[in-house]
Amino acid sequence: MELMDILAKLKDDHKIIEDVLHNSIAILIGYKEDVYLKERSSFFGQVRQFIRNYDKLIVRHYEFEETYLYPDLINEYGDEAMILLEEHRRLVQYRDRVKKLVEEGDLKGVLEALRSLYDLAREHLNRETNLLKKYISDKGVPLSID
Repeated sequence: MELMDILAKLKDDHKIIEDVLHNSIAILIGYKEDVYLKERSSFFGQVRQFIRNYDKLIVRHYEFEETYLYPDLINEYGDEAMILLEEHRRLVQYRDRVKKLVEEGDLKGVLEALRSLYDLAREHLNRETNLLKKYISDKGVPLSID
């Protein structure tokens, strides 16, 4: 796969992921506690749907980055890029924690885990975008990822 194709796909993926973060997690963690208590099964159903979407879209995105982009980033930038790989692992661990807490019916735990996942995902996207800007500049690629 050519570098321009990889970067263009990542740019598109990142826009979709931003939407998922905003339209799924941010909404779920923004509910008031009394709403959670009244609509508990609906809330857990929405979280389960988020997890399915996360597995379909975001985990595949990680696999794509780790196959086509991260080897070069790690070679070029070392630890700065390794952080991104480690964050992928942590994000999947947060997803697994959310799944477990939903199964246990732990409302507060789910909210805390979703918040952690959301916060790290936002940090990760920002860190990755900044490194990709540097990479694109260093490679002289005529593409903006903003």
